[in-house]
Amino acid sequence: MVAGAIGFTGRRTCVSGTDKLAQQHDDQDDPDRDDQDRGRGLMPRWTFLTNHAHVLLAIAADPLVRMRDVAIRVGVTERAVQMIVADLVAGGYLTRSRVGRRNQYTVNRAGTFRHPAESDHRIGELLELFEHSR
Repeated sequence: MVAGAIGFTGRRTCVSGTDKLAQQHDDQDDPDRDDQDRGRGLMPRWTFLTNHAHVLLAIAADPLVRMRDVAIRVGVTERAVQMIVADLVAGGYLTRSRVGRRNQYTVNRAGTFRHPAESDHRIGELLELFEHSR
């Protein structure tokens, strides 16, 4: 039996990909959107620091921190934190050592930023900025 034949009047709404893009564009044009999101506890659309920087700052604050706790603090998955930590270790920004059943991390404060515009600054300068703000 056809739904319309038994008096079904409910309407299904299908949003096309074009409509979704238009909605995303409208949201991006709203300057108060990030403030509204922050008020509801949502993550803002963009931040000045990358997830790599957030992970590095979390580890610098607590060298024995669990990846699960870093993920919660940064707002990404634990797997994303593991990949970021692997990047930071491979890049020479972190060293990992075993302490009992846990990892302990040491930040290379003498390391420099990767982007050419900031390559004359040390990672330690960023860490000092946030250590003094606590």
